[in-house]
Amino acid sequence: MKTFYVFSKEDDLSLKIQNKIINDLVSAGLEFDEDKPELVISVGGDGTMLKAIHQYIDDLEFIYFCGIHTGTLGFYTDFLAIEVDDLIARIINDEYYEIAFNMVECQLSSHNGIKMVYALNEIRIENSHHTQVMDVFVNQKYFETFRGNGLCFATPTGSTGYNKSLGGAILHPKTEALQMSEIASINNLAYKALGSSLILTKDHQIKIKLKSLDGVVLGYDNYSIKILNDFPHLDHLTFQLSNRKVRFIRYRTLAFLDRVKKNFIIDDL
Repeated sequence: MKTFYVFSKEDDLSLKIQNKIINDLVSAGLEFDEDKPELVISVGGDGTMLKAIHQYIDDLEFIYFCGIHTGTLGFYTDFLAIEVDDLIARIINDEYYEIAFNMVECQLSSHNGIKMVYALNEIRIENSHHTQVMDVFVNQKYFETFRGNGLCFATPTGSTGYNKSLGGAILHPKTEALQMSEIASINNLAYKALGSSLILTKDHQIKIKLKSLDGVVLGYDNYSIKILNDFPHLDHLTFQLSNRKVRFIRYRTLAFLDRVKKNFIIDDL
């Protein structure tokens, strides 16, 4: 790695670490380059990492990511703030291995054209104003008419995020699958919903046709789009596990189940 950029959370500790990383790596001969970095170092939590990824969403095939954990959760960050010197030394010495995670993609289709949206964790159709009604098709075959607050489409790496809070399953990141989880579904004598998450292979595509666009928000990682404002003539949306991947550099090994245990059960690893 010859060029790098440091994307930081705006708290004092993170900014202090950001400055140290920049100074130490430049002193070691690496070039600080915000426009075309080969390595992006995130300082913060998983939310900071997601923002860094979306800043470079058009150049993911040319960039690697790694992170220092100063935030509240660190599935994507391998090092603690007190370990910054260790990380800097490993970057300088090129001691790493690569790992890549699939994104989830959404295609918004209207008579005005097509827009693609990508996320590393999940993409959500949400409505806090009133109940959403949407027809769900799997590989072009009608599956159900969903009624509720919305649906969440999560990647395996994103399965530990919002998806988990909805009662979805935690998937190993090497599983090439897409998970659809319900957000406050209505399930009674009048309306029926699946009532659980649905896990599909990478070969499956889910199409959604909305009965109304009023109040509908498309959320993707830390960002959102108001459908009625930005896509007033939307016909349908399609979701699937994307071929696009985010590439991470790992400077030490921490097994996935250890990460789950560390973040959700105990913190002694």
